[in-house]
Amino acid sequence: MKKVLFVLCMGALITACGGDDQDKSQGKVQENVKAGTSAPKIKSSAPPVTNATVAKEVGGSMFVDHTRDLKEFELRRSLFGVESLIEINKQQKLDTKELESQRAELVKQIKDLISG
Repeated sequence: MKKVLFVLCMGALITACGGDDQDKSQGKVQENVKAGTSAPKIKSSAPPVTNATVAKEVGGSMFVDHTRDLKEFELRRSLFGVESLIEINKQQKLDTKELESQRAELVKQIKDLISG
């Protein structure tokens, strides 16, 4: 009986002391969010994301091929990186012609992937 009472008391003690688990840096993060500061947003020139998937029904089960989705994700991630570099180069007043051509090629690849 003493063991049960001991376990219950320890559980209550741990529960009572566990309320101050918040990290000290959380307050600063919440202050920054309240102040309205956020990361800069870069507008992408890529076409909107598609929801079209290729699904096959085999024996009453649906199988989805995500190969195209993965390729689209990789292209969009590359496009975002190129657009970020373009913005940085423009801020530093550097030439962006090569990056612009890479962006155009990536947009073309995404459109081709989506359309067909």
